[in-house]
Amino acid sequence: MARLVNLVMQAAAAEVLHEQADQIEHEMERLLVEVKHATVEDPHYDVLWERFMELLKRRGDVARQALILLKARPD
Repeated sequence: MARLVNLVMQAAAAEVLHEQADQIEHEMERLLVEVKHATVEDPHYDVLWERFMELLKRRGDVARQALILLKARPD
């Protein structure tokens, strides 16, 4: 029974990570549309760059969590 509970918990955690990854991808797509219309002289260019870096960090965090989840899977 504990193994089933563990599998259900891992599946739920994987679903949460998948949803987070999807959200980050959608945010990245919206950001890229904004960047297409921005120039280096644009006063908001630095903000766009910071948002991009934050999205990359979040993407890395999700990837690390996915690896930890993958390694925790029972054989």
